[in-house]
Amino acid sequence: MPSTPRGITYPDSAAHTRLWEHLQTLAQSVDAALANKPFIRVHRLAAQPIAANTEVPISWDTVIENVGFAVPALPNAVVTVPKAGLYRIDGKVGASPAAGSLYHVGLHLPTGALNLARFVTTGAANPVVAGGSVVQRLTAGQTLDLFLFATVATNTHSTSIYGPDLSVTWLRE
Repeated sequence: MPSTPRGITYPDSAAHTRLWEHLQTLAQSVDAALANKPFIRVHRLAAQPIAANTEVPISWDTVIENVGFAVPALPNAVVTVPKAGLYRIDGKVGASPAAGSLYHVGLHLPTGALNLARFVTTGAANPVVAGGSVVQRLTAGQTLDLFLFATVATNTHSTSIYGPDLSVTWLRE
């Protein structure tokens, strides 16, 4: 039977098998295509100190979901891309910043640093969660990390709601 450029098998007019056999072949080829879509989501449960005036990579201590990524020994700040393609990267960090301090949440990518969010605090030290998303073309073996920059030393939050979180999802080739 013929197949599409992405490997999805379909019946041709010369095939004389039963319809259910065609559907089973189609379902199995779609299953295989979906299984090869890498995704990882990592989280930081414990509070992490953030030094003043430094881009501090978040050191992950928990893997929430993982399909196709090699997981290094934890804690670890770096995520390594398993295959080339277009990826959606989502990251957030929560902190209790000091009043009047400046914060950046960003990504270290192979092409350099990219800011996802920037904020200045004005009042008391209330929990602040900031982050963002980016779509980026990456190649296999490239690494990335999520960082927090603060003009005043602080700690990341250690609760599941406010704690740092990073997800990397392969979209297409």
